[in-house]
Amino acid sequence: MAHCAVHAGIEGILSGICASRSL
Repeated sequence: MAHCAVHAGIEGILSGICASRSL
């Protein structure tokens, strides 16, 4: 999850995909 937050900061788009996986 930590790496997920890092990606979110770099690219908001990735954040959406990562969040989807989290669910």
